[in-house]
Amino acid sequence: MTDTTATTATRFFERFREQLAKAIVGQDDAIRLCAIALVAQGHVLLEGVPGTGKTLLAKSIARALTLDYGRVQFTPDLMPADIVGTSVYDLTTRTFALRRGPIFTNVLLADEINRAPAKVQSALLEAMEERGVTLEGQQLQLPPPFFVLATQNPVEYEGTYPLPDGKADIDECRAQVGKVVLDEKIRRYVVDLASATRAAPEIALGASTRAEVLLMLAARAYAAFDGHDFVTPDHVKALLAPAFRHRLILRPEAEVAGQTPDSVLDAVASRVVPPR
Repeated sequence: MTDTTATTATRFFERFREQLAKAIVGQDDAIRLCAIALVAQGHVLLEGVPGTGKTLLAKSIARALTLDYGRVQFTPDLMPADIVGTSVYDLTTRTFALRRGPIFTNVLLADEINRAPAKVQSALLEAMEERGVTLEGQQLQLPPPFFVLATQNPVEYEGTYPLPDGKADIDECRAQVGKVVLDEKIRRYVVDLASATRAAPEIALGASTRAEVLLMLAARAYAAFDGHDFVTPDHVKALLAPAFRHRLILRPEAEVAGQTPDSVLDAVASRVVPPR
């Protein structure tokens, strides 16, 4: 990647951060992770108490990049059709027409996602992983980019000012991220970290192959935002916890001992020697 393309990715991140900073204070880590997820085609789960600006963050992202914004409040009685859509009978034409649900947007705020029943979670996970949904037997693609910000405690508030041609900016930035070199040694480092989670005595279920791939993509985005044309071990380590923590299941004895996914990942990282 040339200096020009490296600067393009860095400039995108700086403009993105500046726009969100007009509405959000003290959320630098969350803003950085959201930018990385957008470019790496991932999603973000934010946890926190009410009043920390998670809903504002989702709205601000959509406004800053001139993207469509949608919100779903997850409740125990929610049905898949409530987020995906359904077919509605049109009395005028006497035919059934597909009515698309709120998931057909660019930035989706999924409020209190943990309250959703399993069948609703499955519909959302399909959309997150496949970037498409099954509606009345039809496979429909979601509008790109598609980014889910999931949270447990929504706070209603307004956002910031738009950047011009937000979708084009994201596409261009993704192209530059694709040029970031991911050396074979770094690939092996990511694989070794994931393998170490599966072998760790504190962990019942470790990081999957999908988690490895997503960590590699996120590390490339982070490197581009950082002005680098290659991924370093530091980029990988900085994103290890955000990429892996929610995918781990700790053993009961580890939880009783006060262990957390982050503390276990710190221990795992210390046991895996990074490449030089």
